[in-house]
Amino acid sequence: MSCIAGWLISLFTPPEEAESILGDLLEEFSHLASKSGVAFARCWYWRQTVRTIAHLAGAGLRAAPWSTAAAVAGGYVLIRIVFELYESSITAVLDRYRIYEQYGEDYLYWITRGKLIGRVLVATLAGGIVAVLAKGREMTATMTISRFSTGRAGGVSVLHKDVDRIRRHGMFAGRSPRAWLPREMRSAYSLRSQAGTCS
Repeated sequence: MSCIAGWLISLFTPPEEAESILGDLLEEFSHLASKSGVAFARCWYWRQTVRTIAHLAGAGLRAAPWSTAAAVAGGYVLIRIVFELYESSITAVLDRYRIYEQYGEDYLYWITRGKLIGRVLVATLAGGIVAVLAKGREMTATMTISRFSTGRAGGVSVLHKDVDRIRRHGMFAGRSPRAWLPREMRSAYSLRSQAGTCS
């Protein structure tokens, strides 16, 4: 039926199980297509694919909850530690060489987007390590760690410290942070300002 649906199911199961699941889905699809029409059968197929993936993800977590939880917890701790090292090293280099004095735009880039790039790289590294540790339950473990680290990986958490740091260096004096922040961060900054977490 659909290569994408088959690929999604194969991510959550061993190859021999995926083959039998896809065979059952295809058999039922053929029966429904001849009985109720192709459009109905396609909707059913995708509904069943989503339900099957949810069931397989839950089963993967239930099959080895402690090892999956340990891999996820280890990955989360790895993300926190490695990113803190990355963030503090960027800040230390930028402040040590006083980049903000001559290259304000470059400083702003590295203090905002550079940190976001680091978050993506660190999360990718940790996801790979978690996938190796959670052998056989890779997708369940990596999806779980992504749910835990999503809030931490957003650009909003970068803002509160960095806006204060930029102001302390006297950069962009007299201009609102909304005027000099990267476009994708402006709305996040406005929300934090209204909530009272950024001044």
